[in-house]
Amino acid sequence: MKPSLDGVIKANWTIRDNQLYIRCFLDNWDKKYVKPRIRPYFFIREKDFLKALKHLPSWIEVEKGEYYTTNWEKCIKLNVRLPSDVPNIRDKLEKIGIPTYESDIKFVRRWFIDDYILPSSRPPVMFFDIEVDSRRGMPRIDKPEQRILSIAVIDYQGREYFLCDRDEHVIISRFLEILDYHVLAVGWNIIGFDIPYLKARCERLGISFDWNSIKFLDLQRQAERFQLLKGFGSEKLGDVAEILDVGRKVEIRGDMGEVLWDWFRNNPKKLYEYNMTDTRLTKGINDVLNVVNTIISISRIARLPLQELITEQGVISMHKVFENMFMIYSLNRDKRIVLPRRSYGSREVKKYKGAIVLQPRFGVLRNVIELDFESLYPNIIISFNVGVETLDPNGRIKTPYVTRFRDDIRSILAEALEELLKERRKYKKLMKQYPKGSREWKKYNAIQMAYKITANAVYGILGDNTSRIYSKELAETVTSIGRWLFTVMNKIANELGLEVVYGDTDSIYFMPRQKVDLKWCIENAERLCEEINKRLKEIAIREFNIPEEFWSIRLKVEDIFDEIYFIETKKKYAFISATSKPEKLLPFHIQLSDGRIATLVGFEAIKRDYFPLYKSVQIQVIKAILEEGDVSKALPRITNLLRIVEENLYTGIYDKLLVWTKRLNKPLEEYKHRAPHVEAGLKLLKMGKFKPGTPIEYVIVDEVNGRLVAEPVVDNRIPKISPRGYKYYFEKIQEMVERLTKQHITTADLDEFF
Repeated sequence: MKPSLDGVIKANWTIRDNQLYIRCFLDNWDKKYVKPRIRPYFFIREKDFLKALKHLPSWIEVEKGEYYTTNWEKCIKLNVRLPSDVPNIRDKLEKIGIPTYESDIKFVRRWFIDDYILPSSRPPVMFFDIEVDSRRGMPRIDKPEQRILSIAVIDYQGREYFLCDRDEHVIISRFLEILDYHVLAVGWNIIGFDIPYLKARCERLGISFDWNSIKFLDLQRQAERFQLLKGFGSEKLGDVAEILDVGRKVEIRGDMGEVLWDWFRNNPKKLYEYNMTDTRLTKGINDVLNVVNTIISISRIARLPLQELITEQGVISMHKVFENMFMIYSLNRDKRIVLPRRSYGSREVKKYKGAIVLQPRFGVLRNVIELDFESLYPNIIISFNVGVETLDPNGRIKTPYVTRFRDDIRSILAEALEELLKERRKYKKLMKQYPKGSREWKKYNAIQMAYKITANAVYGILGDNTSRIYSKELAETVTSIGRWLFTVMNKIANELGLEVVYGDTDSIYFMPRQKVDLKWCIENAERLCEEINKRLKEIAIREFNIPEEFWSIRLKVEDIFDEIYFIETKKKYAFISATSKPEKLLPFHIQLSDGRIATLVGFEAIKRDYFPLYKSVQIQVIKAILEEGDVSKALPRITNLLRIVEENLYTGIYDKLLVWTKRLNKPLEEYKHRAPHVEAGLKLLKMGKFKPGTPIEYVIVDEVNGRLVAEPVVDNRIPKISPRGYKYYFEKIQEMVERLTKQHITTADLDEFF
């Protein structure tokens, strides 16, 4: 089936010649008026119709059909004249206790779904960065008194604009003119400060603008949501750009506010270089990570224009993506399932048991094979036909939980996920036909990633109490099946002479009980994987009455490890792969002295929160353990390292490596507990140096009566640290080393060793 219209940039409904039209802009900003095939509509339950009748206008059109709630209650469709009629009638009905269905789906969004309209594959997207006068401290959104100095822009055609003028009105007005030719504006960490401050300055200067006409994407936030910055250890623009080889920020020496003001007044070329470099870095990071193209692909898959897809938080709404997919697949069914209104936290949050994580076997292990389930939760939903409308206490398909599901109809979730995963495999195959990083590779990579992200969102939506089809029962069913799979897989592995050494959600690690070499593992891994797949399928189909054609759960060989080092804490390990080698070293890699490269997973060394000395020591300890191939053999090196750290720490040599970096996720006044980073944030606020959304840098300078005393780092100046402050840092490092080695190491031990 072909779309009735493709390439829509944005759209809105309007009245023309007393008739309802959609005014839409197509690629190249061509304007078009389209008569929609549908009228605005929503649903109520059939049993509520008589009660509702006296509250409905006489002109409303009642349409009976095979419409049902997710609980199989019969519904009727109410067609109205204008989109604005829907909320008016809905509110009247809900005041008298009549629930409505799909009454909060905006008409333009409905038009994309029902009339099969596709958003543009090349919408106009721009990148930008703003510089503000900060000589009097960090500008405040509630008191926007400090002017904007400059704005750097790269538009959808790649043209660069540097907006800088003594008259701030000129800068902002020109920027808003450029915004008008785009549907998406992308920046780095812009939602917490840049956008609200820009709006505040517009209001202060009396500049009006329709902010609903543009969406802002926070590239840093969205890249984190896509888990593309995992293991980078920093989310700062300059750090991420350097890690990805995109470029370097222009360095500022001295007080940043004073330097930028001096450039603004006396050296605009330097300000241009600084401002434009940040914009280029933002665009460069996007070009490498492919974030915007992935979002555009999700928009097309879900028939959800960017104006609906991007939230006020500067990220995409996976709720809307899921809802659109559900409505698309329900639309043409003989029995159409309609969704309730979205519930925003009005339901009670019910906890349920999650995925299984097995206790790791401590130490350095060799010749370990990792098997991963392919898209575990989506394939569980497909195989067990999980769905709100197939849930039935008398259903033929059983589960390890108390639930059962019908097998005579396919659930909407299962049908949608089958199609999504099928399309993902198709585009992944196309992607592999082209050189990595080429234009075609990026194109197909964005599409396959979009299908993956959309498919993986389904389980999370089931367990979210604000979801339209929130179901603790279904979410718990999915995780219980996951736990059952792990238990049975463990049993099968034992039968095959394999010992499971770790497992986490959708991955299991095992090693042969008999003594074998790495070559044997490489040669036999696929055979063992297929045997486990075969036995797992036979047991599941027999035990739960699953139709064979439904079964799609499969394991694949993910990796084979020359060495893998587990500590007792779950989700933290380091490995050396025997089957692949990274193309470039990233922050989560360690190069060993023999040239081998180890990858870190879960350790504090690759997280942004911890102070650099902690990270450095942790990396050196892990490196020593992997190079020695044994924790006990590495102890002399580790003990020596600790001795050196202790001797130098109190001299102040390491002071710059003691800076904590933490992000405040909510306004300062909402924190009830005065944690060190909150204390540092309050001090920055008092100094006029606090910028919402920006990570706070601070050091622990003392400990008084069991309370840590934190001081912020301002302009790279480290506050004086007391001996008690240094003691705190050493104890943190010492505790970490003891967790890595399972050895209790004290200062006395260090003296004794030497």
